[in-house]
Amino acid sequence: MSVRELIQTMPPPEAPVETGSPGAWPSIEDQIGSPLPRDYKEYINIYGTGSLGGFLWPYNPFSKNQNLNLLRRAQLDASALRQLREEFGEEEVPFPLHPEPGGLLSWGVTDNGDGLYWLTVGDPDAWPVVVNEARGPQFERYEESATSFLARLISGEIVSEALPAGVFEGEVEFKPVGED
Repeated sequence: MSVRELIQTMPPPEAPVETGSPGAWPSIEDQIGSPLPRDYKEYINIYGTGSLGGFLWPYNPFSKNQNLNLLRRAQLDASALRQLREEFGEEEVPFPLHPEPGGLLSWGVTDNGDGLYWLTVGDPDAWPVVVNEARGPQFERYEESATSFLARLISGEIVSEALPAGVFEGEVEFKPVGED
């Protein structure tokens, strides 16, 4: 878990929007049907809803924006991948889909439409991150927590072939939703 690493790489906003609270998470996890990783919950509690560098948008179950709401997007994204798998086969979508055991659970998106998922196997605090390129069959698996993945991606330690190069060069700012 690497919320501290992410904070060092990208400071949180002074006035976060739509943050969570410890008492609110049990209801969210009941709706998802699973506990969520602690680092993700801590991230939402600290950063709230917004973008990394104006490009990558982690979903937030407390967001009023339905395009960024984890509960809504997890269902929509799984449905879209399920449709692709039915139409083109398992080589197009080589993972089970949440709520199937060990299924992909969507937790973020880029402006290009690249998807960020957890592979829900084992302990939620050890769920790997899976990236799916926009409009393509490439999936990349990272043995990282969500916040460790984000910190290492924006610092340049992780170079993804599914995500566009050069997006996170220089200082990356977190922009709360609604800020221009």
